[in-house]
Formats: sequence, C-alpha cells, structure tokens
Amino acid sequence: MTSLLNPTLSPKNGDVVHWRRLQGCAPALAVKSLADNHDQVIVVAENTASMQSILLELAFFGDTVKRPVHEFPDWECLPYDRVSPHQDIISMRLATLAKLATNQKGIYVLPASALMQRLPPAEYVLGHSFSLKVNQDVDTEALRSQLIDGGYYSVEQVMAAGEFAFRGGVIDIFPSGAEQPFRLDLFDTVIESIRHFDPETQRSTTTLDAIELLPAREFPLDQDGIQHFRQAYRAHFAGDAKKALIYNAVSDGFAAPGIEFFIPLFFESLSTIFDYCADDAKFVCMGAALDNVDTLYSEASSRFEEAKLVTEWPPLEPKELFLDQSQVFAGLKDFSRAQASLLSLTNEKHAYEFDVSAPPTFNLNLRSDAPYADLVAKLKGSKFRTLIVAESAGRRESLMGILKQNALDPVLKKTWQEFLGGESQLGVIVGNLDRGATLNELGIQIVTEAELYGRQSVSKRRRSERNKDPDAIIKSLAELKIGDPIVHEDHGVGRYRGLEELSFGDDDNEFAVVEYQGGDRIYIPVLSLGKVSRYVGGTPETAPLHKMGSDTWIKLTSKAKEKAYDVATELLEVQALRAARVGYAFPQIDESYDSFAAGFGFEETPDQVQVIDDVIDDMVAPKPMDRLVCGDVGFGKTEIALRAAYMAIAGGKQVAILVPTTLLAQQHFDNFADRFADWPVRIELLSRFRSGKQTKDAVAGLESGHVDIAIGTHKLIQKDIKFKDLGLLII
Repeated sequence: MTSLLNPTLSPKNGDVVHWRRLQGCAPALAVKSLADNHDQVIVVAENTASMQSILLELAFFGDTVKRPVHEFPDWECLPYDRVSPHQDIISMRLATLAKLATNQKGIYVLPASALMQRLPPAEYVLGHSFSLKVNQDVDTEALRSQLIDGGYYSVEQVMAAGEFAFRGGVIDIFPSGAEQPFRLDLFDTVIESIRHFDPETQRSTTTLDAIELLPAREFPLDQDGIQHFRQAYRAHFAGDAKKALIYNAVSDGFAAPGIEFFIPLFFESLSTIFDYCADDAKFVCMGAALDNVDTLYSEASSRFEEAKLVTEWPPLEPKELFLDQSQVFAGLKDFSRAQASLLSLTNEKHAYEFDVSAPPTFNLNLRSDAPYADLVAKLKGSKFRTLIVAESAGRRESLMGILKQNALDPVLKKTWQEFLGGESQLGVIVGNLDRGATLNELGIQIVTEAELYGRQSVSKRRRSERNKDPDAIIKSLAELKIGDPIVHEDHGVGRYRGLEELSFGDDDNEFAVVEYQGGDRIYIPVLSLGKVSRYVGGTPETAPLHKMGSDTWIKLTSKAKEKAYDVATELLEVQALRAARVGYAFPQIDESYDSFAAGFGFEETPDQVQVIDDVIDDMVAPKPMDRLVCGDVGFGKTEIALRAAYMAIAGGKQVAILVPTTLLAQQHFDNFADRFADWPVRIELLSRFRSGKQTKDAVAGLESGHVDIAIGTHKLIQKDIKFKDLGLLII
C-alpha cells in the first residue's frame, strides 16, 4: 500500500513501479504529490480527452503558481492530412518545448499521440528565440526580417499568436506561447516602452521591461530552411520534384497546409520528447497510454499507404515522423516511471496499491416530493468527510441552498488544500472536475455534479481567430466563376479572371488573377489567398469595380471604420445607461428548477449549458438583462427560453414572448404548454387563431396577474395590453 500524499517511485532510472487502484480523479492527486518532491514530472495521457481531464484535475488539486502545469498537445489533425494545426496549438507546443529545453520545473501533460511524435531539435527552438528590452536600439527592417524568418505573419492588425504589425513608431507582436500580444512604442529606433494590449479593443494594459519571442513554426522557412528542404526532398523522392505541389510551395516560401508532415526535410535530424526532458524527470503513464502508441502507429502506417497514391504530394514514411512502441519504451528506459491503473493486480514487480475506491452514487428523483432524500441519507450516514464540487458559482449557491434546506451544514471552501487541512464534515467548492473519488486513506470522498446528476463539466480550449465573415471566405477557387466580384484587402473590389501559370526561373506556379478598372491585374499565389474574399455587399451585377492605386478603396474602408466607431460609441452609451440602472434580482435557482430542467428530453450541449448559466447569472444580478442568444434552427434556443421563463415565474414575475408569425406563436404555445403541463402555470396565446372571448380573457388575466406567460405576435404590444408585473421579455 502506498500513500496518495507520498506515492512510491523508484529513484533508479529505468525502473517501473505500478500504481494500482487509482480511480476517478485520484491519479491527478498522486501526480501532484509526486511533483511536490520532484522538479519535472511528465504525465502521458491515453488521448487528448484524457489529457484535458487530467489538466483540470491538476488545477483543482495543485498550486499552479508554485508548481506550474504545462500542456503539450498533439497537432489535432490526422497523419498525412493536408491540414495544418491551429496556430494556437503550435504556439502552445513551442512554449512547452522551450520550457522543457531550459529545464523549467513543473508538471508536463501530453497525450500518447504527442509522446510518439518526432520534434524539431531544441537548438532550433532556442536558436530562433530572441528578446526585446526597453531602451534597446533596434533595426526595424532587421527585426521585420527576423520575425518573418521565425515564421511570423505580417498583418494590418494583430489578432492571433504568430502575427506582427509595423505601424510607424509602433510595433505589435503576438509571440508564440504568449497569452496576450505586446505593443512596442519606439522613439526613433529605441524601444521606449513595452506593454500588453487587448487585440479586441486595442487598448494597452500592463507594462513590461522585456519580452521573449519564440519561433512561430516548428520548422524554419528562411532561405537556409528552404534550401535544406529542397535538397532533402530530392534525396528522398525520385522523379521530377517540380511536379510536386509541396516542393513548389516551400520553394516559393509558402507554408502549405499539411507542411508539418514534412518537418524531417528541414533538419539534419529530429529530436523526441525524451531529448527535451531533464535527466531526473519522472514519467507517469496513465492506463493504456503506451498500448495506444502501437495502435496509433498502425493507423499512421495505414494512412501512409493511402497517401502514397497521391503522386503530387508524396508522403514520408511513418518511421520518419513517429516513434513506434519499441522506440518509446527505449526512450522511457532513461527515466524512472510509474504506470498508473485502476486495476488491482499484484503479480507485477514493484506493484503498489492505493486505498482508493469509486465515488459514491446517488439516486436523485427530481420529480418526487423529496428528490434529494437518498443524497441526504448517504451524507448523514457517511463515515467520510465529503467535498461536493459544483461546476459554477451559481450551481454552488444552488447546492448550498439544497443542503441547508435538508438540515445539513455545508461549508464553503476555496481550495482543495483548505478542505484537506480543515475539519469540516461537508464542504462545497467550485471546480472543473468531471469525476470524483473516495479517498479511503484520507477519509474523504469527492463528489462532482457528474455523480449527482449524470452531467459532465466541459473543458473548452479557447482559440482567438481573426474575425471574418464566414460567407465571404473563399474555401476553394472551384467556388468562383470567371467574372465573379471578389475583394482584396488592399486593393478593393475586382473581377476574378481565372488561373494562370507563370514561370519564375525553374519553377512553374499557378496564380489567381484579379482584374481591376482599366485592365490592371494582380496575380495571387493559389497557396496565399488569405487577403482575398467573396464580395457579399450585394448582387454580383451591382458590385463596383475599383481602380488600383486610387484612394477610393481607402476612403471606403475609412468611412466604414468611422461608421463602425459611431455605432460602437452609441452602443457603449446605451450600455452605460443600462449598467447604471437597478433591475430586479430574481431568486437563486433551487431544487424545483432542477426538477423542471430534468423535463428536457435531451442532453444539453456545452454551448447550451454555457448560455443557460449566463442567462441565470444575468437574472439573479440586480441589473436589467439584455442578452442576445444566437443559434441555428434546432440548436436549443427554445430550451434556453423555457429555463429563463421558469426563473421569472419562480420569482413571481410574468413573461411575454413576442414572435413574428402566427404559426410560430402557435408552435411556441404548444411547446411551452407541454413543458409546463405539470406545473401550476397559466399560459395564453394572443393571435388571430384565438376567438374574441379567448383574447379578452387572456388580456384580463394579464392585467390581474392570473396569466403567467403570454405568447403572441404584434397583438402582444398593443396599447390595451397591460401586465400586472412583467419581469421578462423574450423576442
């Protein structure tokens, strides 16, 4: 038997200990405890979903300031796909590699698919990194070239990692691995200040003395990198290299989608995650993570056989991109390792069991008179201290209310360490856990809302992307016809004239041709269409034709920006007035709300859960709510309206639902009547489908307060309609 707070690990590299009976979130607690005594702990998860759960659990159990947790994801694209990873993923990977290469302390979590990837050498990551400091004299043209060579994109406005913009005496850079971009103010050629800024508002925030910049790609696309790629490509593949799309793209300096699967051609040799780790790093492999390596390698081999059929995009062999299972085990022999499992097997050498069991389960019947009877009975009769983990502050308050109503005495806790070190029998905390555990050794059971209600907390990876009208994006030139109007960010509206093949030296390349007024033309490489979009300002027949070099397009864009600024100013003024007003604060949700929500016949999507929580937060706050909910047909907007309506009625207020058509009014009336059938709620419909007497009774009921919900068309906003106490309007 071993302890969760001091798990056993062999001090000798190459030795393996087996951690057994680790259920639920317990493996993360063991890893956290291991990291308290070792500088670098590497956790290998079975897959990306498992990695995300472990990251949430480590954040719950650990002090991420004292012992930071770093994520190293895989590319999140299938082997040999002609798709590149999202820039945020590349940024995160490079930041983690830089930390490993400089022996920074912490817990590093990666999926099996990332463990087996061959990586750029540490010399590249560190060699293409550089710093900028206040009072440093910089050559702006040399800095521009250095950023481009490092894989950064020059843009007009910085929005995402890997972008930069030069605007007179101001340089904006969003480095790889950074959470926010930086703004450098120059006085002549000297850096006068460095500040964070918000890419959405463009407002500067905190100041810094210096910043570190990592490369923006996992491969060099400078002249030396391109030359190395060309030589290596010709050595790898027989035939005419100029007929290969990837060869031509790299030769022209373009990072074609899917280029990451040709990374070996940019370097003399590649590294592995084992090369980056400190000599005394400790590995913890979860469940079937190492078994998954063999499966993933087999899948890559199968996809390689399919990819070989595309002669203009020949693939590299899997062994050049990935480690197989035997190579992974060989790499692990240089480190001390723990193999974690929930099984209880003692026949292995160095097997240690933890005193952990599954979290308790509860039989909640939200439609009964005492829906939480089983929960209350088990909590009162439990020999364990219990920590209930709520998904949000609103859910925490709801659970606190339910527990207190059932003669329990829950105590609010801010951290796991606070509960562990205290004596409270029952605690409630906010956290992102989707699985609990019974820690017999500690006399503690951790219960999440997944155990209470069968729901799961959902982790979200936030990625910042440039805002662009999805209708305007050109996904393929096949979507365009000759003569279609298209928009170039720098030159305005022109006409698409098809594709032309042009020769530059020994290379033949295809270009999209855009013609402007007077017959002027620009030629855009087909692999670089980011500045071109579809014209969506009207019908093709009415689209303007701008003249290149004139100031017409500049004036139009400037005028549009001014109008956008005016609209934004007006919206801010309206919002300021609204924020200054005091509104009605609806009561916090209770167990009756849970009973109503249980009537929803489907599992909520993550977006639904988020919007429902946001609406509830709005309604319980003492401010007027003004929230826009967007979603496609069939994506659950009506359920959000139903929850909000229930909140309003439970708070003693009336609800008005305004719809555009009589047919839609009838549909919503039927839906609301069905969901509220078991509740003492009166719902009325105001439309031409109702008789005069029905309408008169409904109007009288609204004025007297006997009608709780009114659904209707424009009839609902006529002067003779009076509500006794309207609290929520849904349009």
